[in-house]
Amino acid sequence: MNAEAEAENELRRRQLDTEERAEQIVPGSEIDSDDDPPLQATEPRPRHSLKGAEQETTFLHTVLSPLPKRWRNWVIRGIFTWLMIGLFCLIIYVGPLALMFTTLLVQVWCFKEIINIGYSVYRMHGLSWFRSLSWWFLITSNYFFYGESLVADYFSVIFSKSDIMRWLIAYHRFTSFTMYIVGFVWFVLSLKKRYYMRQFSLFAWTHVALLIVVTQSYLIIINIFHGMIWFIVPVSMIVINDVMAYMFGFFFGKTPLIQLSPKKTWEGFIGGGISTVVLGMVLSYVMCQYPFFVCPVEYSESEDNFNYTCDPSPIFRPQEYSLPETLANLSALSVVSHRGRVTQKERKSPKRKYSGPPVYDQLQVRPIIAVERTKATVEENTAWDGEMPLYSLLGWKKTITMYPFVLHSVALSLFSSVIGPFGGFFASGFKRAFKIKDFGDVIPGHGGMMDRFDCQYLMATFVNVYIMTFILETSPQKLLQKVYMLKPEQQLQLYNMLQDSLIARGILQP
Repeated sequence: MNAEAEAENELRRRQLDTEERAEQIVPGSEIDSDDDPPLQATEPRPRHSLKGAEQETTFLHTVLSPLPKRWRNWVIRGIFTWLMIGLFCLIIYVGPLALMFTTLLVQVWCFKEIINIGYSVYRMHGLSWFRSLSWWFLITSNYFFYGESLVADYFSVIFSKSDIMRWLIAYHRFTSFTMYIVGFVWFVLSLKKRYYMRQFSLFAWTHVALLIVVTQSYLIIINIFHGMIWFIVPVSMIVINDVMAYMFGFFFGKTPLIQLSPKKTWEGFIGGGISTVVLGMVLSYVMCQYPFFVCPVEYSESEDNFNYTCDPSPIFRPQEYSLPETLANLSALSVVSHRGRVTQKERKSPKRKYSGPPVYDQLQVRPIIAVERTKATVEENTAWDGEMPLYSLLGWKKTITMYPFVLHSVALSLFSSVIGPFGGFFASGFKRAFKIKDFGDVIPGHGGMMDRFDCQYLMATFVNVYIMTFILETSPQKLLQKVYMLKPEQQLQLYNMLQDSLIARGILQP
């Protein structure tokens, strides 16, 4: 058995030596990258090309140098957290177009960070046109997603006025497919002998990056069109969960949560989750009161601008909910028995339900089953005995008034606090696989852009699925957008057919 094990280990060593020799590149050989400068054959394969967020600015490093490293990172992280929150509020103030443009910028930057990791891992193989092909597929994916769904569904009134844009929308899918085929043929022609496996690995790398980044950013923008509240509240929940989990973990964390992220603790996970639910409900309640946040983003042809006023959806209107029977029964478990005096006004309304406590001579609490009792007919200034539920004594009600969206926000907050962190765990495992600390160092104290948005992309998918499953209703405005894309004779035909149908059903008079 020992001889067989030694033979197997020797075979593995030989295979590793063969792979290392294959990674050596002869300058000027045919496998040099077409869009990269020639590399030296003696240059070692980079394993830690991304240094992460530890590259602090010289100014902050100098000012905070007296502090221990733990507190220095805490201060730097806090400063840039508040800066990002302030920038986020400013973008919200500008409007939905600014949010969409920011989403696209973040998408491109995250894609760049993911592709750079792949390039740093495989650059010594001199793979042809790797980065150029990756960016071409990014452009193709964005054109496919945004060209049809967003332009045709939400901006058709604007683009239908141009014959060229009308043609591009009509043949959008064919154009998108042609662009992808160009990239596909380009990739096949760039294949080099001895490096097929690595080139196909990078081909898959690019497509997975597109799936993670482009698809999720597209869903984020779709959520914005349903109302900015569907973007702001979920994003804020992820931020709240991240900040509060960090705070609870920093001050109280002792129990490790998961091996992929050794600094994550159960104390931070639980504290962040509770804070997300509570603060998420408060934020939702406040935002439901402003049409700017709850109205769908729609273009008004009459105003030639986006319309931020609307008749709010029922989920953004206050509604009265009856308390569950369990709570009502709990409230009815305690009733106050009392003796007192009845006023002249109460004597004239003997069957009037009790609305407030009199001056009590004595109080005695005992359980009963009835929830409400009426007063018997009594004479003025005579003593009487009665029973009153404790919730009436305390001014409680059987119903509660709130915005339905606040209840929906509980589902969003639970997902963001329980499932959302797994997006970060996934990113941590990815970084550990390639022995890097962060995706980049664009944000001191936080790392790269992808380090901040790893959970946001997962949240965006859930919010979109939630809207499509439980919220979305057919909108006449969206149907009208489709009608605008028809030819004039088709629009007239549709009008006549609709008119005939309404007359036949008696809705319109002939």
